[in-house]
Amino acid sequence: MKHPLVVPALLLFLPIGPAARDKTALERMERAFDPGRKTRDAFALRKKAIRGLAGVDSAAGVRVVVAAYRSLDAESEPIAKERAFVLVNGTSLELARFRKKLDPIYELQDDLLRALAAMNSTEAVNEMLAQLVSTPSPPFSLAMRIAGRVATMTKPDILQQGIANKTDPGDKVALLRVVRSLGPRGRFFGEWASKQIGSESATVRFEAVRTVAAIGYRDAVRPLVARLTHDTGRILDAIVDALHELTGESHGASPAAWGRWLAKNPGLSKKKKKGPTVVSPRKKTVSTYFGLPQEGNSIIYVIDRSDSMARGMRGGSRLAKARRELSKAIGELPETTRFNVVEFAIRVKAWKDGLQPASPENVKEAREWLQTLDPKAGTSSYDALERAFLTANHRTTDRFHELLVETIFFLSDGEPTRRTGGFMSPLVLDAPERILSAVRRWNAADRVVLHTIGLGLERKGSAAFMRTLAEQNGGRFVAFR
Repeated sequence: MKHPLVVPALLLFLPIGPAARDKTALERMERAFDPGRKTRDAFALRKKAIRGLAGVDSAAGVRVVVAAYRSLDAESEPIAKERAFVLVNGTSLELARFRKKLDPIYELQDDLLRALAAMNSTEAVNEMLAQLVSTPSPPFSLAMRIAGRVATMTKPDILQQGIANKTDPGDKVALLRVVRSLGPRGRFFGEWASKQIGSESATVRFEAVRTVAAIGYRDAVRPLVARLTHDTGRILDAIVDALHELTGESHGASPAAWGRWLAKNPGLSKKKKKGPTVVSPRKKTVSTYFGLPQEGNSIIYVIDRSDSMARGMRGGSRLAKARRELSKAIGELPETTRFNVVEFAIRVKAWKDGLQPASPENVKEAREWLQTLDPKAGTSSYDALERAFLTANHRTTDRFHELLVETIFFLSDGEPTRRTGGFMSPLVLDAPERILSAVRRWNAADRVVLHTIGLGLERKGSAAFMRTLAEQNGGRFVAFR
C-alpha cells in the first residue's frame, strides 16, 4: 500500500510556478517599502526585495516599483531640502552627515530604475505610460526615465489622455519625450507638440522643437520660423537644426530668409525635399574655454582648487593655468551672457549668488576673485556639481524646475573625495557612480550641457569618470598635461 504522505512530500521539491513566484516577490516589496513598518535594517531588506524582482515583467511589477520610488522620494525630500541650505551656509561636516542619509535612498532608487529597465513586456510598457499620466505624477527623474521606455506602447489613448489633461510644464516635457521616442508614429500627436513650441517654459519649448524634428512633423515649420525672432541660445540652435531637418533647407537663423522660402513654398508639401544650401546672413562666432565652445546664454564654471592643483604642468601650476584660462574665457563672453563661478576643495563656494551679466565690471571683479583662490585639501566634486545645479535653480527636490543655466564647465585634476563624518579618516574617495547618478537626476530633462576639463589627470579612473560625466550630459571631455 502506498504511503498517503508520499505525493504531498514530493510536491515540496517541485519548482514554484512563475505566477506564484511573482506574487511572492511583489508581496515582499510591499512589506519592505511599507512606510508604517520600521525595521532596524530596512536598507538590507529593501535591497533584497528589489533583487527578488528579477524576472518580474508585468503591470503589477511596474506599479510596485513606482510606488516604492515614490515612497523613497517622500523620505528624501526633507533631507534634501536641509542639505541644500547647508550646502550654501553650513560646514563640510554637516554636508557629510546629510549625504550619509541620502546616499542609501538614492542607491535604492537606482536599483528600482534598473528593475524597471528590465521590464519590457507590452503589459509592463503600457502600465509605465499609465503611471506617467496618473495623478499625482511620478517624481520628475522617474517620469523622464519612463518617458524614454515606452516607445513600444500599444495604447495611444493613454497618451492622448495625458496630453488632454496635463498642464504642468514638467508633465509636458515628459509627454513630449514620449512622442519623440515614437518617431514617425508620433506624428499623430504632432499638432499638440507643435503648439508647445510657443510655451512660456523654455524647457518645454526646447523639448517641443526637438520632438517635431524627430517625428518629421512638417506643419511645425511656420511655428518654428515664428520663434526665430524670440528665442536665443541653445533653443535657437535647436530651431535652426529642426528647420533644416524638416525642409532640407539651410537658411540659418535668418527670419527674412525663411520668410522668403515660405512665400515660395506655401503648401509645405509633406514630402521632404532637399533644397539648395543658402548661407545664413548671420554668422555665429563663439569664444572657447580650453578649446570648448562657450555656447548658451547662461554659463557656470566649476573650478577645482584642491591641494593637488598646486602641482606643476606646462605653463605653471594647474591652478595658475585654470585661473588664466578662465580669466580669458569670461573676458570673451558677450555682455548679454550671464555667468557664475563655483570653486571647490573640501568646501564649496560660489563667486556670487545667482547668475550675473558678463559686464566689464563683473568680469573684472570675477578675475580679481579668482586670484584669491589658493589650494586647499579635498576634491568635493559631488558638492560642487550640486551647487552648480542649485545656482541653475534646481532646488534639489525631485520635481520639474525651470533651469536657468544652459552650460556647465567642470574642471578638476583628480579623483573625487568626500568627508566621512569621522575624524580617523576624514576624507575618502567618492564613488563616481553616485555622482553620475545624482547629475542624471538634477539634469533629468537634458536641459544643461556639461563639459569636463581634466588637468594633469594621473589615474585612468579619473579620466573615465570625467569622460562619462560629459558624455551623459551632452558635453565633451578634454584633458591637458
